[in-house]
Amino acid sequence: MLDTSSVVLSLINDKTGELIGFARVISDTLYRAFIFDVIAKENYRNNGIGTILMKSILEHPHVRDVERVELYCPDRLVPYYKKFGFSTDVNGSNLMRYRK
Repeated sequence: MLDTSSVVLSLINDKTGELIGFARVISDTLYRAFIFDVIAKENYRNNGIGTILMKSILEHPHVRDVERVELYCPDRLVPYYKKFGFSTDVNGSNLMRYRK
């Protein structure tokens, strides 16, 4: 049985104590990891917070050796994630959703 792991990262401003960045990932530590959230507080954006979070995710022990790391994002963020090596070429996979 595989070890299923959640990775939760947060960045706190040392001076104010406020949460300025947050990321959440679920990984089976072997085959897939899925990034659910990469969030930088609005007034801290464009200061490297997202880059710190993304590098921390991709270097995390529960993610770094995974065969596929995936996420979904709005079209406007595709160029941002491409900087980290993500691609929209997902071999014909489709995002599907079930709603109650």
